[in-house]
Amino acid sequence: SNSNYNVLALIIEKISGKKYGEFLKENIFDVVKMNNTRHHDNPSTIISNIATGYSPEGRKDFKRSPYLDWTIKTGNGSLYSTVGNLAKFDRILFTDDILNKVEREKMFTPNLSEVGYGWYLKSHLNRKRTYITGRSPGFSTYFARYPDDQVCVIVLSNLYLPSTREIGENVASILFDEPYAKRSLADEHIKADQINQFTGTYQFGPDFFRPNFKFEIKESSSGYLSCSFGELIHDSGDEFILRSFWSVIHFERDSSKKITGLSFDGIKAARVQ
Repeated sequence: SNSNYNVLALIIEKISGKKYGEFLKENIFDVVKMNNTRHHDNPSTIISNIATGYSPEGRKDFKRSPYLDWTIKTGNGSLYSTVGNLAKFDRILFTDDILNKVEREKMFTPNLSEVGYGWYLKSHLNRKRTYITGRSPGFSTYFARYPDDQVCVIVLSNLYLPSTREIGENVASILFDEPYAKRSLADEHIKADQINQFTGTYQFGPDFFRPNFKFEIKESSSGYLSCSFGELIHDSGDEFILRSFWSVIHFERDSSKKITGLSFDGIKAARVQ
């Protein structure tokens, strides 16, 4: 969890006798020549060319994200960087310059299911992949390494919307000449005589992030489908996007074309009302 990395940063400071940012600069950033990467340790410091963070507002609009003193996230989200600098970090992980072979193997060995030390270890496109995602108010990131292919895909966004993973996976699919998700996001109103077929209560099983959660789909005041997490953007057919999570909601039908359930990012829920 993120809190564990807060503790880890404190341990680094206690053992090294240096501030977290100083330790990283000396032992990683300077070694890798990541000149545009630092720890955000002083909220009053002016940082040249740093991006302003935004959050989604309503169906299609944006708003500036609230102020955040990034020092409260020391160790789990307090660094700023660039795609170019992170690409250098990817390259250095193929060498012994900051970690030797034994240490790298520990980092990329599963400890909890598909999780190593700071990386998710889950194949993609039948290729070995190690990746990490991140979100904080105003920003979203995706950093994936395909070590056997010597390929790295990095997506940095100044929008608090977790679409970066889908974008990054699509980029990899294009690179490896594989099919990828194509979104129309036509966002058309569902016809009044058809919208009732989608509305109702759907219940997830124990594998959902909120076990056995009941999920109500209803018509919003603006005439779109909505749920407790926000309105749904119509992609195509029976598929919708929940913008706040950038989650795919696909309604499922039986042989008589009646909607009997839905899937939320692949996790199924049965229609119970």
